[in-house]
Amino acid sequence: MLRTRIRVGDAAPMAYIEFIDRENELREPKPPAPQPPQRAPLDPWTKSRLCQRVCIS
Repeated sequence: MLRTRIRVGDAAPMAYIEFIDRENELREPKPPAPQPPQRAPLDPWTKSRLCQRVCIS
């Protein structure tokens, strides 16, 4: 972190933040999250009733 100057408008201190990669600091990636189980498809009547409640025309 490098401190720079004071901001003119409100006198807040300003700084530059640099992200640096160092050797042997990389972590192992997390395993992917498991996929949720597939739901059974809805019949057309139920699907149309759900849409009528959400899709108000």
